[in-house]
Amino acid sequence: MTRTTLNQIKVELERLADAHKFVGTFFFGEPQRAVKELKVVYPLMCAYVESMQMRDNQTEIGIRLIVCDQVDKDWSVNVDEVLSDTASTCRDIFRVLNKSRFWTGIGRVEGNPMFSPFLPDEGNQDYVAGNHGLINFTLRDEGRLCDLPIDDNYDL
Repeated sequence: MTRTTLNQIKVELERLADAHKFVGTFFFGEPQRAVKELKVVYPLMCAYVESMQMRDNQTEIGIRLIVCDQVDKDWSVNVDEVLSDTASTCRDIFRVLNKSRFWTGIGRVEGNPMFSPFLPDEGNQDYVAGNHGLINFTLRDEGRLCDLPIDDNYDL
């Protein structure tokens, strides 16, 4: 078994978002950065590592997942629809992380993540609503001493 890196997690989350028919754009980072750095096609899915706890042969990472979509500025039509669709997408992502062959092969979801809806913020240029939550995922590894290149003169 090889150690899974955060870059591999990022790539696999992007593949998952690209495969999900609801998600228009994926960004590994906070949504505010996505809006500044990309031409966002909504709905937007963002993920980033919020925390890491390292043990001898595993690493628990807290993955913040945010799924949002634009809403009408006067909230007249689609706020409830956006909250429902983004909650369903969060559920889909959680299920894949919890059940798929790839994700269960590299680790496991810890506990039951709690997701919360959020409504538009007047200060946000892209008037959005959606859901966000923290998924704690424990990566398995071999517990090798060091995966990075290290000078032969250092006595491990």
